[in-house]
Amino acid sequence: MYKYIVFLGPPGSGKGTQAKKIAQKLGYFYFGTGDLMREEADNGTEMGKVFEETWKKGELVEDHLVIEFVNNKLKKIKQENIVFDGFPRSSEQVQYFKNHFDLNDVLAVNLEVPVEDLIKRLSIRLVCEKCDRIYKENNVQEKEVCPACNGHLIERDDDKPEILHERINVYREETKPLIDFFHKNGHILDIDGTFSIEEVEKNIWEKINAYK
Repeated sequence: MYKYIVFLGPPGSGKGTQAKKIAQKLGYFYFGTGDLMREEADNGTEMGKVFEETWKKGELVEDHLVIEFVNNKLKKIKQENIVFDGFPRSSEQVQYFKNHFDLNDVLAVNLEVPVEDLIKRLSIRLVCEKCDRIYKENNVQEKEVCPACNGHLIERDDDKPEILHERINVYREETKPLIDFFHKNGHILDIDGTFSIEEVEKNIWEKINAYK
């Protein structure tokens, strides 16, 4: 089994949900880069403020800042087996990855979803500002309260329609070389992410186990 599994996919592809599920099944540490960066922004640190301003523009945080942030977090957790969600996501970030990990121990999982489906998914989702759980609006009876923790449900600034297309375009431009890199090195699974959460999870799990 691979020591490191990297989940790739555009905003709204469900990679965060699937990465958490696979990490739990394998007993690996879930390294949710976006969650950790949002936590930094919520704490109001200088780096967190930079993150927040960048997201509001629909842009990706500069590579050197992401690498610095991830490097510091990895030093603190010191885990052997990790599922990465949201890192690496550019050529510069994968270079850091190459310098710190043996690529023979790395498997990438690439979730593929058409743009129109991504826009539809993101434009109707709400996020709990307390526990970060994600809900579709039509699945939540009380649109202001999280059923799990009673936190307030909000629409993220970077999920608003005027930002979504830019986020997806930026992702495609920045991440395509990374996907090509993993294809060239033969350690990537392309997964159709248009099915239900349960079906996608089953497909990923079966392919990971067959890919050992």
